[in-house]
Amino acid sequence: MLKISIIIPVYNAEKYINECIDSILKNSNESLYQIEIIIINDGSTDHTLEKLEKYKKNNFIHTYTTKNQGVSAARNYGIKLAKGEWITFIDADDKVTEGFIDLLKLNTNKDTTLIILNYQEGLILNKKDLVEKTLSTQDYLSAPFLKLYSTSFLRKERILFDTKIIIGEDLLFNLSAILKSKKIETTNIKYYLYRQNNTSATKTFNPRLIESDKNFYRHLVKLFNSQKNNQKFYNKLINCEKSKAIISLITRISFVDSFNEAKVQYQNIDISFYKPKYRYLATTQKIILYLLLNKLYFLLFIIMKFRTSIGKMRNKKERFIKL
Repeated sequence: MLKISIIIPVYNAEKYINECIDSILKNSNESLYQIEIIIINDGSTDHTLEKLEKYKKNNFIHTYTTKNQGVSAARNYGIKLAKGEWITFIDADDKVTEGFIDLLKLNTNKDTTLIILNYQEGLILNKKDLVEKTLSTQDYLSAPFLKLYSTSFLRKERILFDTKIIIGEDLLFNLSAILKSKKIETTNIKYYLYRQNNTSATKTFNPRLIESDKNFYRHLVKLFNSQKNNQKFYNKLINCEKSKAIISLITRISFVDSFNEAKVQYQNIDISFYKPKYRYLATTQKIILYLLLNKLYFLLFIIMKFRTSIGKMRNKKERFIKL
């Protein structure tokens, strides 16, 4: 049986896809017989497929083309196709280093269903702490990369990415894996090069995000309600995260160009659904929420535009972060 299935969802990645795949081939050359690379071409309209032609002769690289359905559907299809004992995900614009070979040398406990990489070796994880850190996106715990998931575990527990959610689907996927895992291991293997830029989905605003965000919290509530213990803890987390979600929505709305468009989207936020509480917010966040609740939309728009422009100036250059 293959050890690892590497799933790479691809959409219009002609600029990066060869660099990504070549880095895997270069850094796992001596153990290629233990892996498969599953590329899900999610209806790309650029030259991505042409770029993938060079790998046709590699019998462990499999390319599947589907109509464009989004990254969640692409990853789910990859999970369905995987033949390896473990599954890991790599984004098409990222790369791996020589440390990737160490994944193929891992000896794991037979009961382990999730391995968190680039983490303290052999750390005994408290699930409550891990859930909190994942929700706050600490240490890239919410990301689908830097993890090894037991393939049989994902299928048995029917853990998939929610295709109705635009942002946060990977966080929910990882929370499901964490909460349903009987044994989680950690290792300090570092191999991932994450490309940071200002062109990602988090730097734009999609009007569908308003309803998608509500779906995210419906899914999160359902997931937490399935836990038999610590319901008070999970309820507090939900209330806290919903309050912060309002701020996240306002921030994303600030990427639109015109005030009139932003005003419409501010008004579309369902305050009664989130029931935000000031006590969960930092001072600046409290001010932002106050402006929204009191319908001071123009002042809110100006302040948010200033904040996001500062952020863009700080992160102008594309760079790799080694994880």
